[in-house]
Amino acid sequence: MRVGGRLSSLEVQRRINAGSKVAEVDWDYTIIPGTATAMKEKYGIEFGDSILPEDLDLADRLFDAGVEMLQTVGIYCMDTGTVMKVTEDEIWDAIECSPKSITVGRGVDAVTVSARHGNARKRPVVNGGPTAATVSEKNYSKMMESYAQESIIDTLYCGVSNTYKGVTVQPGGPSEMYNIMSEMKAIEVAKANVGRPGMAVFGPESAISTTSRISVNLPNMGMSPTDGHDIPLMNEMKINRTGMMMQAACEISGSVIMTEALPIFGGYAGGPEETAICDVAVSIAAFVACGAHIHVDGPIHLKHGTSTTRGTLQVLAHVGTAIDRNTDLLLGSMYYVGAGPCTEMCFLENAAQAICDAASGREFSAMSASAKGSALDKTTGMEARFAGKTLQAASGMRVEDANYLLDSIVGLYEGNQTIPDGYRFQDCYDLNTLEPTNFHQEIYSLTADKLRSLGLDIRD
Repeated sequence: MRVGGRLSSLEVQRRINAGSKVAEVDWDYTIIPGTATAMKEKYGIEFGDSILPEDLDLADRLFDAGVEMLQTVGIYCMDTGTVMKVTEDEIWDAIECSPKSITVGRGVDAVTVSARHGNARKRPVVNGGPTAATVSEKNYSKMMESYAQESIIDTLYCGVSNTYKGVTVQPGGPSEMYNIMSEMKAIEVAKANVGRPGMAVFGPESAISTTSRISVNLPNMGMSPTDGHDIPLMNEMKINRTGMMMQAACEISGSVIMTEALPIFGGYAGGPEETAICDVAVSIAAFVACGAHIHVDGPIHLKHGTSTTRGTLQVLAHVGTAIDRNTDLLLGSMYYVGAGPCTEMCFLENAAQAICDAASGREFSAMSASAKGSALDKTTGMEARFAGKTLQAASGMRVEDANYLLDSIVGLYEGNQTIPDGYRFQDCYDLNTLEPTNFHQEIYSLTADKLRSLGLDIRD
């Protein structure tokens, strides 16, 4: 069975059950790296020094390599240890039938994500939030409000509350469901406080169990079909039953699906070219077999744990350009930056990834998990404002100019021996007014001035 030319969750289940058995260790250490290397050699994929591809034939070859990799290896199910295969015709049917635009949110706050080709002057949609970073229960609503109050931010992305009523949440237990409800209610308050009650929310990120993930559209839980329902894929080119159940629930309820896959740079696939081939393959797989309306990637460096190293940005830029030139698929990226909030490096990292998104034709930017998304309360709306303003300024820029900017910006932080920890959300704002502190605003302005001196006309 197909859903709009794409494989339904029922068909995915059937193929997974009938698929060939493969040991996961063989998939990870032999099939994925071996096939990625073979595709690299067959299609002559060599990136060179520039972050954004200026050789468009290379981008097209990268796309073809990704399509062939998906057709060759298929998709691995971690629960069954089997592989499902898809044909080239099915891949192209899914590409043709996937939505060219999707509207999220309600009323006057609704936003349409639509295909933008090349570095169009229309900026990508800004999806702001902690991006699955951990947030203390007491700060959750105010932190989300720090994003919602920024006019450049179009939609919100959930964080992960670490407790419910002061007690650690137990995955698979009632506390998990109550925690999700509590988060969504906190977001409703945040949106109402700034007069944007219909803003779409993407998540939930605290839900780990299958039951909690598929319960989010229940009455009084807080999400609706017009919000973005996040279905994660596993590294590399893997799915599991939780994702399949989420897909089925979204098919039945008619909900918007955002899939995510964050390939590991230097992991199973290998180097930049092999990681990019894998990234193209899994991005397309998300639309073929996982029900994606929007797909976000964001290669993560194995050693540094961020998406903003020179190498990971190069993968991100090449993959975005490859998919943009050959499809109308709605593609985004997820920001994992190394530095903590209220530091120049944090703003610079966000700016670098934003320029990559704009110049590679992406439609959606999910920003940002500061301090690698691993430190409690270390994300704020100011990072998303900075990245959003950078998207605005970089949209329409020539690729050659964008490459110059990227080389300059990355050069400002890539040699740092110590990554600044930054400050907690509650140290960056007046919690009564939600105005950024003078120090936070000063760091923001000084970094914006630095980008202007490099030639980026970023607005206040």
